[in-house]
Parts: sequence; C-alpha cells; structure tokens
Amino acid sequence: MAKFLSHTQKQNLLKNKLTTSKTILQNYDINNFDHLQMLTNYVSDQQANKFNPTDLNLTIDSQDELVTKIKNYLTANNFYQQNWLNEKRLSQCGRAAYLVYQHNDSLHFKTVQVINSTENIINQLTTCTILFHQWQDENNTTLIMHATYQLVTDHVEVTRKIYQLDEEGSLSSTPLDYDQHNFDQSFGKTETLKINYLPIIIFKNTPNGTKDCEYQIEKIKTLDLIYEQIILGTILNSTKFLLNTNGIIGNTQEQVNNIIHKFIKNNILVMENDPDHNPDPISAIMGTFNPEPLTNLYLKTQNQLLTNSNLELPEEKIIKDHTITITNHNGLVNLTNQTKLALRAQGLAAFISLLLTFDKDILKAKTFALKDNTDSLKILVQLKINSVGSSPLS
Repeated sequence: MAKFLSHTQKQNLLKNKLTTSKTILQNYDINNFDHLQMLTNYVSDQQANKFNPTDLNLTIDSQDELVTKIKNYLTANNFYQQNWLNEKRLSQCGRAAYLVYQHNDSLHFKTVQVINSTENIINQLTTCTILFHQWQDENNTTLIMHATYQLVTDHVEVTRKIYQLDEEGSLSSTPLDYDQHNFDQSFGKTETLKINYLPIIIFKNTPNGTKDCEYQIEKIKTLDLIYEQIILGTILNSTKFLLNTNGIIGNTQEQVNNIIHKFIKNNILVMENDPDHNPDPISAIMGTFNPEPLTNLYLKTQNQLLTNSNLELPEEKIIKDHTITITNHNGLVNLTNQTKLALRAQGLAAFISLLLTFDKDILKAKTFALKDNTDSLKILVQLKINSVGSSPLS
C-alpha cells in the first residue's frame, strides 16, 4: 500500500535536501550565486551604455553661441559621467533626477535618487525628497544627506538632514546631529530659494516609472536554482577515481602523489608489473551526469530575461521634436526603446531649460549670460541608441 508523506514530512525532507546541497557547495567555497544582483547590475550597466549620449546633440533656434556655452559647461562639469549614473539609476529604480543648485557662487548640478515627490493639478513639481550626497566620516561610517524641497507659493523651502547608512544601504531610523556631521557648511540645515519652481528635473525609465527588471525578479531567482543543480550534478555525478594503496610499499602518500601526477601529466595510467598481483592501485567510476538539458534551460531562461529587459539591439534610431518614427517593426523591443528615447530627450531638454532658468534667477545669468526668457527658447535634444556588449553569463 502506497504511503504518502505529510506536509510536515515534505517540508522537512526539502529542508534537509537544501541543507545538504548548501553543505556540499560550501565545501567547494561556493556560497551564493546571486543572479539577481549580477543580472540587474548587468542590465542597468547596459541600459546606461545604450542611452547615455557620448556627445549631446543639442539645438536651440538661432542660439548657436549659447549651445556652445552649454555644451562646454556640461563637459567641464562631468555631465556624461553623471548622466551614465543617472541612466543606471533609472534602470534600477525606475526614476532618477537632476538637482540644480548654487555652490560657492557657481552653478552646479548633480544626479540624485528620488525618495518621494508630489505634483499639483497642472503637473508642476511641488515637493521632492532626495538623497543628495554620500560620504564617509573619519570613522569610516557611511553618511548621506537627505533633502526635501517644498514649493511655498513664491519661494522654495529646503530642509536637509544627515543619516547613517548600514551595510545594506538603509537609512538609520533617526537623523544624526546636522551641524556635527555636515560635510560642507555652505549647505545649511535649512535654506530658502527665491524661485517659484523646484530646481529638480525627474526622469522616468518608462511612462509609469517601472524598473527594467521589475516584473522578472522571481524568474531571475530561478537561475540560482538551475545553476545550483548544474554544479551539484557535476560534483556528485562526475567521474570518480579510487586509489588502492594495499600494494604500495614505502612512502604511500608520495607514491599516490606520483600516480596522480603521471595521470594528470600524461592523461594515461602506466601500470608497473606487480608480481603479487595486487589490485590496480587506481580505478575509475565513470560519471553519469549530462549537463546539457539543464545548461540549455539556464541559457534559454537567461536569454529570455535579457530580451524582456530590452537588450536586443534594434537599428539606430533618432528622436526629433519628440516625434517617434519607427523605420522597422522589430516588435516590443523597438517600441520600448523608442519610448525610452523620447522620455530621455524630453527630460534632458527640460534639464537644459532648468540650468538656464536657475542661472538667470539665482546667479543673474552669470554662467550663460542669457538675456531672453527661457520660455521663448525652443530647446531640442536628439538621442540615438548606442551599441551594447554581450552578457557576462553567456
């Protein structure tokens, strides 16, 4: 009569199996495959490589001299390095932002992480909380500046706090003493800006702000399970060699080492004549593991994840005036890339406009010497898709 295991027995059996598997892998110093971190990092790196411009294609009607000033300013202030980080954050978080600010009477910008934000009925940003700057104090404790910008009728109020970060990157439950830990006294605990807009431009990775791997987390985790079975199968079911030391005279370990050395070096066993007819000192149990089915499943799953993450490279595209024209029809990948390009082109045009406006309102146009109202300027950014590399898993 068949006997079925209870739910508890099944759970205990599975737990014992997982414990045994972990112990075996630990003996080989294999503790964590972590495909989730590896693949999401790879995807975000590739998205940053794909969408970050190497030379910003910027035009402003009848303002060639101004365009030159802006591009020189961006290059001098590491825009392309910062924008790569901004693109990586877009992929990982779904949203990212640029903060424009004054420091030592100069115009600056920085890519920042958005914690939360609100908009009014006309989609104007009214409050935004960001993580602004991360550093280590003299005790190697990681600290981060947290800032909230709030629009109050005709001015902006800024409130800054400093938190400690733990090893997982989480903020401490309560802020630290601001004056004691502040890395730069020019950034006060509070500040009032005499402008009627927030000096922040928020970018979205997609129209609804989703991460690139947001809907694939569970499937990515299955790569750990598949790969674990490949490794365990290789370890447990590979060819095993048995050494019989009964017929060995003298230094047993030395002779065993010599046998193994000859086998590895010559790929053959040369057996010396044994007058006492002892068993051969070495024999083999042939392995039975066939990794091909699991390997094919692993590669197929990985490739599907990368395709779903929009890493299939379509033909080069250019977005002009935020109007999308698709010259070929390579499915969802092309449509998603086109949408992302349009969002980024729109965001970068708004970022350039913010730089000009903030410089004029706060620094009296010291940086760009702009006399016109920025609302009258037609700012156009053109973007294209860059080539990306191959998967580190393939």
